[in-house]
Amino acid sequence: MKTDVTRQPLLPALATLLLVAAVGMARSAWAPFPAERIGEAAAPLGQFLGQMQAAAPGWSRLLAFALAAVCGVQIGRLTVRYGLYASPTCLAIPLYGFVACGVYVASDTLSTAVASWLFVRSLRNFCAAFRNGYTFNATFRAALYLGLLPLVSVAALPLPVLIVPAVFCFKRTLRECAVALFGLLLPVAATCYVGWAAGDGFLAPLEGMAAAFLTPSGYRLFDGMSPFTLAYAGLLLFLTLWSVFSFFVDFFGMGIRQRAVLCFALFALFFCGGLFAAPCATVSALAAVPVSVLMPLVFVRIHKTCSLTLYAALFVLFALSQSLR
Repeated sequence: MKTDVTRQPLLPALATLLLVAAVGMARSAWAPFPAERIGEAAAPLGQFLGQMQAAAPGWSRLLAFALAAVCGVQIGRLTVRYGLYASPTCLAIPLYGFVACGVYVASDTLSTAVASWLFVRSLRNFCAAFRNGYTFNATFRAALYLGLLPLVSVAALPLPVLIVPAVFCFKRTLRECAVALFGLLLPVAATCYVGWAAGDGFLAPLEGMAAAFLTPSGYRLFDGMSPFTLAYAGLLLFLTLWSVFSFFVDFFGMGIRQRAVLCFALFALFFCGGLFAAPCATVSALAAVPVSVLMPLVFVRIHKTCSLTLYAALFVLFALSQSLR
């Protein structure tokens, strides 16, 4: 039996992700926490996804489950492909499930899953843009996915600002910055044009999203949490802070590409963490993307016995938080 969880093969890592996502989504459907009952304010595309979920809740949850699996696998593939850690590991795959589906699962599951998938796709394209020569295609796609985020999730309205640290982290030229700005603004401009063609004001969609962002949702982070869920959330927060510390400790020992990707993940973590203080804050899996990229830094630095203990603690506390209220 392997005691080094950082060396676990792909299939056990994927099986863990599927198990955690299935249990978390099933529990949120049958016995949701009070905070999970608070839906997100309707964004233009989020409203359409909400209507889909209301019309076919079972299929929508199944699609959200599939998107969670895709997000975890894509993050794991990204971390291995770009060699972000001292040793290659698939640990980011199950860690995404532990963060995204462990504490809270949103009532508007489909919108949250699509927003997370867009965030992952944006990160992957920014990473692909970090190379010699012009990378207009990858830069445009990364910015386009980032610009689509607020149209799916109102809480993600500040996240397009991440285009600024992305340009500096991945060292893009002024020409590519212009292309990125065009890709970032294209989804909003198209939405405004469609609304104007339907008889609304041209800026009506932007005004609606701004008003929804500033409307208090009544969300309370720890509302209804059991002691086991609090302990589980505390462990995830501890590991996240430890991963940030590990990043700064290893900063000058990293390669240029590693440093660029992890720097951008750190900026994304700070922005996503700040979203919990927004008036319209609700349950969201967006923070799971940068957290699952950064958290393996902890496991690859410590002894394999300690990493196995932490991993087992995640399993135990996750199981207790889902079963005992």
